[in-house]
Order: sequence, then structure tokens, then C-alpha cells
Amino acid sequence: MRIMICKGAIQYLELFLILFFSCFCFKFSIAIDTITLTQPINDPETIISSNKAFQLGFFSPVNTTNRFVGIWYKNIPVRTVVWVANRDMPLIDSSGTLMISKDGNLVVLNGKKEIIWSSNVPNSMANSSACLLDSGNLVLVDNSNGRTIWESFRYPSDSFLVKMVLSSDVSTDKKRDMKLVLAISVIVGSIIISICAYFLWMGMVKQRGLKKKSDEMLPFKKLTPEYSTVMTFEDNLNQVKLEKLPLFKFEKLAIATDEFHETNKLGQGGFG
Repeated sequence: MRIMICKGAIQYLELFLILFFSCFCFKFSIAIDTITLTQPINDPETIISSNKAFQLGFFSPVNTTNRFVGIWYKNIPVRTVVWVANRDMPLIDSSGTLMISKDGNLVVLNGKKEIIWSSNVPNSMANSSACLLDSGNLVLVDNSNGRTIWESFRYPSDSFLVKMVLSSDVSTDKKRDMKLVLAISVIVGSIIISICAYFLWMGMVKQRGLKKKSDEMLPFKKLTPEYSTVMTFEDNLNQVKLEKLPLFKFEKLAIATDEFHETNKLGQGGFG
């Protein structure tokens, strides 16, 4: 009887242990490349990209005990870090935690649960997760729509990886805003240039009209050989008057004025 009870107890214990270790292994086998609200990583835990090329976790550089959160190549014997999160605010011990905060940001906490680094996404969502991609890019994703709201490639450190794009904007919304601002600037600039070109064209047409009118008013305009300047309208009229006056020979004038006698002066004498 006792032997039967012991055998039954052993069977129940074996079943319990199998279920316990199955749950334990299941917990750590799910999404080894992902950090969620309920699945943070604590120092010295790490996550690995699905292609096992990159690893994210806590590390200490040479000649210091400070702890940093970073990404490095997994298969290189000498640790080569390609990105660091809290480079300006290191952890002083091994009590750090990398997790998703309640507002959806990716944060690094110290042993006192103080935030020493954050992704600082202003419009983050509570339902978000962080994933280490095969490219080495750590992305923060809005699980409700699959949109990437933050990525480490936008904040490069000393290394430049394949598919990394340098940009001053971080969020997709800001990119869209910049595109909208750029489009509006192009449209407004085109309108301003068109208006300026129109008024410039009108001014040129007006100037040509005035020049044409001036040419019509000065039919005798020509250049004098001595000064090569344009003669005025009054000079043209005087020239026309001179050209219409009759010409007399000197002999005829001497006979008509009685050898230029004083009595024949204009305004005097008999011709008064």
C-alpha cells in the first residue's frame, strides 16, 4: 500500500516538474529578440536578433565597472559595440533594467527605479514593444498598427551599419510634417516668383510703350557728328525752320540793301 502511494506521489511530482519547466522554458523561448511591457530584461540578461548576428544587453567597457545598454556583434570574439543607449548616464552597478514604460517608451532604469535613459517619443503608445532586427536596428513599434515610432538607427553612435539612414527627424509624423512644410514652401515660393516675374514683365512692356511713344514724337531724332548725342525736339524744330528759309546770294543782298546802307537796316529806314 505504501509502495503504491509513493509511486503515485512520484508520478504527480514528475508531472508537476514537467509542467513547471515547460512553462519556464516557454517563457524564455518566446520572442528572444523582443522586449514588451511584461517582458523586460534585467542585467545581465540579453536579447538576440533572429539571425543571431546582433545582441542587445548590458555591458561594461574595458577599464571601468560602469554598465551601459548597447548593441554588439554576437559572433565576434572581441566584443564590438555598434550602439549605446545611456552613454552619457552610465549605471554604477548591475541593477539596471531595460523595459517598456507605461507610456510606451523604451527606458533604462537604475536600481532605484529612476529613469536614466528614454527613447523620449512624445506621442508614444501604451501598447508598444521593442524588437532587435537582423540589421542591428532596435525599433520601438506601436503594436496597434505596426508603425515604427522610434529606432536606434536614427541615433547612431561610432559605427555605421548597413541600411542605416542618417536623418535629423526621428518620428514618422515629423517626417510627414517636414514633407508638408517643404511642399508648402515650394508652392509659396513658386507663387512669389511668378508674381515678381509678372510685375517685371509689365514694367518692361510699359517701358517699351513709353519708348515707342517717344520715338513717334521725335521723327527727326538723329545723332550729331560732333558730339554723337541725341538732338532734342526743339533743336529739330529749329533745324526744320532753317531748312525752310530761302537762300540769297551776296550780290542780290548788296543790291537790295543799297550796299548795306544804314537806312536799310531791319527795324530802321524805309523798310521799318
